[in-house]
Amino acid sequence: MYAFTGVSAIVDRDDMKKNIAIIGAGPAGLMAAVVAGHEPDVRVVLYEKNPQPGAKLLISGSGQCNIASAGSLPERLRHYPDHVRDFLRPSLKAASLSRILDWFVSHGVRFELRHAGRRQPLSVHRAEQGEGKIFPLAGGAALIRDVLVREFLEHKGEFHGQEGVQKIEKTGYGFVITTNSHNSSREYDAVICATGGYTWPKTGSTGDGYRFARELGHTIVPSVPALTAIICPEEEIRGMSGVALRDVRVRIERAGMLLDVERAGDVLFTHRGLSGPAILDASYAMQRGDHVLIRCFDDARAAALEDGILEQAEREGSLRLARIIESTGLPKAVQDLCLERLGLDRADRLATLGKKRISALVVMLKNLRYRVVDLVGRDQAMCTAGGVALGEIDSTTMESKIVPGLFFCGEVMDIHGDCGGYNIHAALATGWVAGSNAAGSVVRP
Repeated sequence: MYAFTGVSAIVDRDDMKKNIAIIGAGPAGLMAAVVAGHEPDVRVVLYEKNPQPGAKLLISGSGQCNIASAGSLPERLRHYPDHVRDFLRPSLKAASLSRILDWFVSHGVRFELRHAGRRQPLSVHRAEQGEGKIFPLAGGAALIRDVLVREFLEHKGEFHGQEGVQKIEKTGYGFVITTNSHNSSREYDAVICATGGYTWPKTGSTGDGYRFARELGHTIVPSVPALTAIICPEEEIRGMSGVALRDVRVRIERAGMLLDVERAGDVLFTHRGLSGPAILDASYAMQRGDHVLIRCFDDARAAALEDGILEQAEREGSLRLARIIESTGLPKAVQDLCLERLGLDRADRLATLGKKRISALVVMLKNLRYRVVDLVGRDQAMCTAGGVALGEIDSTTMESKIVPGLFFCGEVMDIHGDCGGYNIHAALATGWVAGSNAAGSVVRP
């Protein structure tokens, strides 16, 4: 742990070096600062409105820091929306998973792989072949943050804590940055904007970067909370809190039409609605009034279930419905809610149901349907969807196509991914690329 007091007394431009300002000390900004700072002719100043760097990083994964997921690049790219994949591909190649992990290992961090309830030490060279989530073996998010900070400071980087940037101006020779430190202004040759999104604002993510980018001519894709739980009508989730559905598929229905968004994974019922990886991953596309469809069975299993009930109703009509519905393997609370919605009871005899009600029951069990009253929202959402439009940023360098010398990295851009470390990995990779190119060379720290 470091005590950061800031170095705001250092304000003069160093004309013997390339002066780079980085705004935001999250994982993207810290990695950019480390990479740029390795170039001997570069001076890096890192601005952060909080007293210490990495506020949001420190709470990632409840402090455990799921830094990435294992797997091949094509597999990992599937965990980003379509419009993000092509943009991120160059960064995820240049700052590959194995390269980033190897960098941390060279600085004393060890990793483990968590999958299917098991944990095992991770050999970095196998990270792109394995399966599961990657965490530090010990030390969690604090260790990741401290390693980045230590490396930055050891290369004479300057950290300006509690010094929020108020304005970025483009000049004929570079940029002038004005901060809240006595309204001071300083000159820089290049600026890297790593301010993050606008979710979890108590960590400092308040959307400042959107204003900076817009004032410099960039388009901002409207931002919405992502990786957030949803709120459902109380009567739809009554008695369900704590219930989990394993390995299901989630889709979104809007005004009777299915959206082209589907996520797989677990769903967790909360006291207010729905959460769990599949809900969180799809939440960026949800709006109030939508319906979430949770697909528990595929078509083949649903058809087999319906045929089986009809056959048993004809052969053994005295059988109780309880015998059949329990065979689905769904949690009892889910079974009871479906029966209640259809006016059925576990004690009902199969012969009394009729084909129409049997079909309705199977359809409901196959596709559980819940209305979205609201999203839990920006105060607790793990990341932001939307941001600086990707078409205005060079995906190979992270440099603005509109303002030469201006770079972006991390969540301030219109990028986001699924649960599983995909957002932290994207932040580190784009930070690596932005820092390298802002410094003027491909740096390999």
